[in-house]
Amino acid sequence: MKTFTAVASFVALAALVAACDTHNGPMAPGPLSLNAELADYSGWSTPVNLGPVINTVGDENRPAISKDGLSLYISSDRPGGFGGLDLWVSQRASLEEPWGPLQNLGPAINSDSNETAPTFSTDGHHLYFHSFKAEGCGDADLYVARRHDKRDDLGWGRPENLGCIVNSPFRDAGPTIFEDEATGITTLMFTSTRPGGPGDFDIYQSTRVGDEGEFGPATLIAELSGPFRDTRTAISRDGLELFLSSDVTGRPNGVGGQDLWVATRATTADLWSYPVNLGPAVNTTAFDGAPALSFDGTTMYFFSNRPGGVGGNDLYVTTRTRLRGQVVGVAAITSAPLVRHIVAPQTTDPAIDQALDNHYAWLDTAAQSNHTLLVFMPGQGQRPALFQLVQQEAARLGYHVVGLMYSNLVRIGTLCPIAQDPAGCFQAARLETIDGVDRTPVVDVSPANGIDSRLTKLLECLAAQYPDEGWSQFLVESAPKWPLIAVAGHSLGGGEAAMIGTIRLVARVVMFSSVNDTLIGGASASSSWVGAHVTPLERFYGIAHDQDPTGFGAIRASWDAIGLAAFGPAVAPETSDAPYGWTRMLVTDLTPRGGFVGLNAHGSPSNDLITPLAADGTPLLRDAWDYLLTGLPRRPGIGANGRSAFGPHQLPERRVVVHGLEARVPMEVVVVQEAVHAITHGERERLETLGLSLLQ
Repeated sequence: MKTFTAVASFVALAALVAACDTHNGPMAPGPLSLNAELADYSGWSTPVNLGPVINTVGDENRPAISKDGLSLYISSDRPGGFGGLDLWVSQRASLEEPWGPLQNLGPAINSDSNETAPTFSTDGHHLYFHSFKAEGCGDADLYVARRHDKRDDLGWGRPENLGCIVNSPFRDAGPTIFEDEATGITTLMFTSTRPGGPGDFDIYQSTRVGDEGEFGPATLIAELSGPFRDTRTAISRDGLELFLSSDVTGRPNGVGGQDLWVATRATTADLWSYPVNLGPAVNTTAFDGAPALSFDGTTMYFFSNRPGGVGGNDLYVTTRTRLRGQVVGVAAITSAPLVRHIVAPQTTDPAIDQALDNHYAWLDTAAQSNHTLLVFMPGQGQRPALFQLVQQEAARLGYHVVGLMYSNLVRIGTLCPIAQDPAGCFQAARLETIDGVDRTPVVDVSPANGIDSRLTKLLECLAAQYPDEGWSQFLVESAPKWPLIAVAGHSLGGGEAAMIGTIRLVARVVMFSSVNDTLIGGASASSSWVGAHVTPLERFYGIAHDQDPTGFGAIRASWDAIGLAAFGPAVAPETSDAPYGWTRMLVTDLTPRGGFVGLNAHGSPSNDLITPLAADGTPLLRDAWDYLLTGLPRRPGIGANGRSAFGPHQLPERRVVVHGLEARVPMEVVVVQEAVHAITHGERERLETLGLSLLQ
């Protein structure tokens, strides 16, 4: 029987190693950088007008180029169509031949409304576009048409609306398709005027697994969206380069009213870089927009109303030469060897079918381990990739770190206040998100999609793939070992961290811009579940911006309900030094990157794209993060070399004796409190996380 069990365990472990998919590797030392730099191509050539065969005195715009480069699809209001803007196609026999006359795609595709912005699936069998047809979900909707013969440009079937999970009551337009061969995930990017973004048009994405699955709810791509108009995108076949139409209001180095920009990333799991203007070689002081990229990445079509054209908007083409360059990856936040693993959730457990953005895992191999895992959870509709700086800093401090993707699409802050029992709604929704036990119709989370199971499966994956990195120490009997785990998160994720600390004993709770579970009746009315907690009060910490548009009063109310005021008033970290009088409440007034626009103040305490940076790229709140994550002041020399702030006997000590157990304890009040609690409750493993040594 024992032999069978051992064999079965070995087979299960081998299967996990084979199934669990990670992208990993040490990150190059260097200054803070979240951007990839592409050295694969020359600069773009001077754009050339496609001439009177393609352009007319009317309006030609929003092109698409087929994979073989022999079919050019455009939108045009030229005579002979069925409505305002129709979809047309021009063909050529070879890449060296000129474009032939345009043909209308016919009544199967076009209507008496506007059809525009076509794009293709990689295999050429699907055509995506947007239309203002009356039967849609909103002002403009995304559609898809199919054909059997990918060479038959007039053989498209009747288009289908992508449905009201993807489409909204607002304008959804300009689709772009990216099919990631490595993960099997297809991403639909588009622009939308739906609420929740910082501008009038913002960039969103929706994903599905496989070729014919349903696209899920759309989420904002925050790094590509701003308080301006961000519209049509085009993405390279490897998914590492993206071209964008955006106006120049608020973006540096713009040329005209609407310009073409480029963003890059090191891997498909990373954030996009801040978009960079293509410059006056491509852009003019006129309107330049709607890029379409050839499959080999060397040719780009777009439309412009620059002087010298045939009509109102004309189509242009620009080219570049492919070089023998390399992709330069992401640099670490410190000079220490920082290891990062990127894990697709569904590869850790095939039952996971929600929230499929990647998990992140971090380990600083040069830092002294504090034998504690930090689990960071992003806010509503966001993903761990948006919060890499905090995760990296925690790794530098000696944590094993997980940026956990979880089911976070539902806006419980909007739905629960109008429920019959708002307080019960908040509590039930948060608990169901954690364990997947059905408690409320507000969220729909299965056990496999719950935080508990997701974290367990991720740790099992990491332990199997990297047995020497120590991930298994945070598991016990196929479950997270919560006393060795610190939980943190932004907004919705911070609320989940607080709930975990409420129902379980954890090492620490750090709430970024949270908890904001507010009841109707005023910002000071916090949900009742916040008040009682299993984790000791002294382990709770919070940081928020005093101009948080989601409700700073609600956040402060939750902190008061937890009891954080017992440790003193809130302190502004930018005007004080750690340890900030040992307060548990930090309130910043620093200007977010991008200014006080939209939800910027809400995200500024932790979001990579918004948190304020010093001239050298260091987060201005880094000392505050260190205090929140350690409860200790930042000491000279700690941080410059990536070493942990938790090393034993680094400070003056006192002897603590409780229940016959003795330990030498650093003098800081917070560490004494932590140590006394750990000894009192027999938490010997917690003493190690504090850098203490038991005396025999």
